[in-house]
Amino acid sequence: MSTKIYKTFLDKNGCEIRKLAVSYSQLDTFLTCPRRWVYRYLRGYGKSDDTESTQLGTQVHASIEEYCKRLSEGYEWTIAEAIDLVQSNLNKRTIKFKDIDDEIVEQHKAMMEGLVTGNGELAKLLDKCDVLAQELEFRLPIKLPFKVRDENECLYDEVMLNGFIDLVLKDRDTGGIIVIDHKTGKSLFKPIKLKTNLQLPIYSLVIQSVYGKLPERCCYYFTRFDQLQDVQPLAIDDDSAECVYFKTGKRKGQLKSKQRTVKDIETELLSIFKRMYTSSSYITSSTPLCSWCEFGAYGDLRCDDAQFYKRSDIEIPLHNKVAL
Repeated sequence: MSTKIYKTFLDKNGCEIRKLAVSYSQLDTFLTCPRRWVYRYLRGYGKSDDTESTQLGTQVHASIEEYCKRLSEGYEWTIAEAIDLVQSNLNKRTIKFKDIDDEIVEQHKAMMEGLVTGNGELAKLLDKCDVLAQELEFRLPIKLPFKVRDENECLYDEVMLNGFIDLVLKDRDTGGIIVIDHKTGKSLFKPIKLKTNLQLPIYSLVIQSVYGKLPERCCYYFTRFDQLQDVQPLAIDDDSAECVYFKTGKRKGQLKSKQRTVKDIETELLSIFKRMYTSSSYITSSTPLCSWCEFGAYGDLRCDDAQFYKRSDIEIPLHNKVAL
């Protein structure tokens, strides 16, 4: 197995160049379980990420992208055409959900109907915005305050954040940019995740780099429910950040919360990268979710610290042990 923490890009002259690289999904894996990150990315163990969820996401994303593309070209969709689009794409999946797949399909048909009728939350945004980009590919270099040495003794002093932004809109009235990430999950995010999640803040740094300004609105679009969840946009600096103070009690007048800034996100990312690339141990917390991890209780490779949670949908497999 080979490590997956590097990626080859083409420079401006068309020459291949190897970079220390990280996507948001890799970053999220590390924050969720450092041990899993070690196995999957640092060591290169594990299978493809092709699952029921990833295939659903791919086809729903493709449906929204095609709808928005043709809409921006002046095409007038009918409800039947939009529903047929998502149904056709969902039929391309080779892995489907047990028991609840029909419900998921119906939810996304309703989503497409909402887009056409203008009653859906995303539809209302599209009605007042222009589409600037879909599946916007980005590569954002982050300078590191330390060096990372690879197996060939090469040194790296920056990491390349790379990925795609699902949808970028421009409000016709304000001229502001709106960045949206589609989510096909079964539940909305809890308030604490909306405050601490790094995905949209990272995308905001990308928008600033590409368009020269931060987005005025950042949203997750939950496709199953046709619902937007807003994340407070970044402030450019502490002077422009919104602050909330305690109004009563012993802490009256003290700072309760502050809008995150560009510097806050950059500092947080550097702290994470230091733990990722310079740590000598990767401590993790075992949970019942280990049973759904490819290195957990039901995985192909057994993590000694995985918490065993008996599942009724599959048999207990044999394992190969993997050591940290």
